[in-house]
Amino acid sequence: MQALLDSGRAVGAKSLKEYNEVRGYADAARWVYGQALEPGDWHDGRLLTLNEVRQIHHAAMTPVWDVAPHPDAGDREGPGKLP
Repeated sequence: MQALLDSGRAVGAKSLKEYNEVRGYADAARWVYGQALEPGDWHDGRLLTLNEVRQIHHAAMTPVWDVAPHPDAGDREGPGKLP
């Protein structure tokens, strides 16, 4: 299945957007769990920083955005960006 996703194709009744959404959530969860075990040098000790929220949003939404960006989004909008 990974080979199909890498080539931009979906199988069955699901769209590529739906497959990429699951993959993005998995990537974001992997990043969160990794930070819980070994926080990066940039962490300032707070429970959650805006940069971390942006990183999680970027990881979760970029695979979807790559194939189906929000139709009303402007050029400066996207995963992990501030409005």
